[in-house]
Amino acid sequence: MQTLGDLGLRGFVIGANGEITESNKRDCPVARKIPFNSFLLSKPYFTQSRTMPVNGHEVLEDIRERITKHGKEHEDWGDVTVYRDKLDIHGYVEKRSRNSSHPILTPDLPVTEIAFSRIITRINLIGNSNYSSSIAVKWEPEGCQVAIGFNVHTCDNYNIFGGTLLETGKNFSFLTMADKIEEHIREIEEKFAMDLRMINSLQNQPLNDKTVRYLLGDMDMRYETPEQVLNTTQITAMARNLRLKPAGSIHNLWDFTNAATETLRFDNNSGDTILETIRRTNDYVLSKVK
Repeated sequence: MQTLGDLGLRGFVIGANGEITESNKRDCPVARKIPFNSFLLSKPYFTQSRTMPVNGHEVLEDIRERITKHGKEHEDWGDVTVYRDKLDIHGYVEKRSRNSSHPILTPDLPVTEIAFSRIITRINLIGNSNYSSSIAVKWEPEGCQVAIGFNVHTCDNYNIFGGTLLETGKNFSFLTMADKIEEHIREIEEKFAMDLRMINSLQNQPLNDKTVRYLLGDMDMRYETPEQVLNTTQITAMARNLRLKPAGSIHNLWDFTNAATETLRFDNNSGDTILETIRRTNDYVLSKVK
């Protein structure tokens, strides 16, 4: 069983007598990945939110049941990212004190004593390392967001994007979301096959240097119009990246699509913004298929 020391989200100060005198966050990483089943051994984080009355354990257990219900058994459910500043450990103190009767945090504290109030994970449903359809989940007591579909991505800075995005809210409960998720799981193989056919059609659309320059210019002319694809900063970054690539590395429209989405950065954009930009890029590139 994993322990607080295994997580590496707390450091420990050892006193002159060899005993731990303090635990702190100094020099600890912001986030760590732990195995899916190890997370399920942790203490559920209690939530009283009206919009999200379901805890993270219940969310992942519900989704796992719906995945297996449709014959998509997994041996490896991947990892769950947990966060340094989102640990909830009741009944322990971080600094030894004569006035406290509570025990101090130690590296051997089992994960069963730790609750996590923020998680993010991705579960691959079908495909391989090149192309896949997955489901990504991020949960906090205030709400849950799920992305499901082709080439879904997660980031440790608590962003998910790709595929269809679902989010709990005042008029969209987790139960309603879970039913929508199951609909997508039921159709995942059919949709994945359609995505692969689309990629194949883009790969069969050859490009040369002249055509690449035309497409860049065309996207630039669309800036601040209803047909905008990328903004000028992204187009400039894309052109710079293309100049750094070996000559002839953009062979087809699929290569061009990837070159466009490589310019998107989470430090300047939310997951929703990136998702919308990817959709505009895909629509633009598909419009060029003959």
